[in-house]
Amino acid sequence: VVATDPEHEDRVVRELGQPLSRNQTDDEVELSIPVTNGWLWRRRLYQLGTRARLVGPEELRTQVRQELWDYVAASP
Repeated sequence: VVATDPEHEDRVVRELGQPLSRNQTDDEVELSIPVTNGWLWRRRLYQLGTRARLVGPEELRTQVRQELWDYVAASP
């Protein structure tokens, strides 16, 4: 599940794929987007930067968090 501002929804869908479900609140949209290629999906998520926030599942959040920590630790 990825959360985004309504103004960024089209770009998030374009980058990450069509959602299986969509839930809109007053200030954001939550999109349930299937991950078929984890490596590519994460790269596209990173490119979106602050336009998208990974809500779940927790296993994917943990994987993304660890990958980012590893990247930071390896950077000079």
